[in-house]
Amino acid sequence: MSKRRKKSRGNPARQASAKSASRRRVDDLLLDFRTWLHEGHGSAGGEPDDVVAVLQMLLEARSPNGATPVLPPDPDFLAEMLGSSREQQEDIYLPVVETLHDYLHFLQEYPGAAVDSGALIQAMSVVHDELDRIHDPAFLLTRFLAEDSRPSAETRLQDLRATTVVSAVDSFLYWMGPSAPATQKGGLRRKDVEPVAAMLGIPAEGVNKRDDAVPPEVTEGALFSGEGLTIQQSTAKTKVLSMWELPELAAWWKALLEMEIIELGSTKVYPGPAADDWMSSHPLVALELREDFVTAFIGAALQEEAEPFQRDGFLAMLGQRSIPVIIGLLVDALHREDDPAAETAPPEMNLLAVRPRMLMAALARLGILQGGEDAHRVPASLRPAVVQAIFDARSRFLGYSEELPAAR
Repeated sequence: MSKRRKKSRGNPARQASAKSASRRRVDDLLLDFRTWLHEGHGSAGGEPDDVVAVLQMLLEARSPNGATPVLPPDPDFLAEMLGSSREQQEDIYLPVVETLHDYLHFLQEYPGAAVDSGALIQAMSVVHDELDRIHDPAFLLTRFLAEDSRPSAETRLQDLRATTVVSAVDSFLYWMGPSAPATQKGGLRRKDVEPVAAMLGIPAEGVNKRDDAVPPEVTEGALFSGEGLTIQQSTAKTKVLSMWELPELAAWWKALLEMEIIELGSTKVYPGPAADDWMSSHPLVALELREDFVTAFIGAALQEEAEPFQRDGFLAMLGQRSIPVIIGLLVDALHREDDPAAETAPPEMNLLAVRPRMLMAALARLGILQGGEDAHRVPASLRPAVVQAIFDARSRFLGYSEELPAAR
């Protein structure tokens, strides 16, 4: 009768010794990595000990059996690990990617790694691609659309209705009634500029002749002083020959037309197909329409900057160059902490800052932004509309091709 031979499980002492050697190798690696960071290498930021702790966590997760490797993981595994970290640990995802970036660069210089150069290059390519994606403004902006970062639909609707830019629509529909006279160019008559502009908080009146030679926007007061650039709104009524000389009113009117809240006839303006929906008692219908209107208004306001109408030649020249500056300011306002006392960088004192800061001040007066000058921030309830406007503007004016997640 033959006896079955037991399969050898190896020498336990030898296995323990190998595991101990592997552990020492990792400890040496982490010590050298910490020294490398202390010498000023790396881009992860934070304290070197914190960066090393993240790396240690990643290495241990990479090898649950205890045989922690020093070599970079293969690119497919690395991509899978990054995807898992992105979904499960969003709050530490950026430190994870930046730590991997520094670790791979460190391995290029680490004498004890014996790294396969081909594997290292592929791994670095995966991490660099992920860093590019993370730092893309489009990726950064989408986090404001996350369900858990938004107020309830009821709160958002209430806050939107409280803004001047939105509440003025209700006032105008009531003022217009079944119809109102319009010019052949599709705007308000001069005599109607004053009451409609007042709905937006704009002190203005239409006149047949303007006595002064000062462009209408200068009455808003972009002033240089010893302490920098100051934006002041005049309380005196701006005299205009046409409603199109008032950029805020012109943008608001164009948004009404784009959203089909109003429509034009040959000599009159009428409630448009969406006017009934605007007055709808259904909260989700009302919310979606108001968010889309704010988005349309911001887009139209930027278009007013890109294609100035009857402007002074000097300020008109700055219009197109102002667009990327304004978009940047809106992104800053989205990321700024909701804290009125938050410190901000002093404003740049240059002529290119004139139009962007005037528009930001206008958006604040209309309720789209909060906070004082140079500390503007986007209220939480308006973030979806502003994010959509930024995406639209990046596509329309800057040539980016990107899509925003459909859910809002």
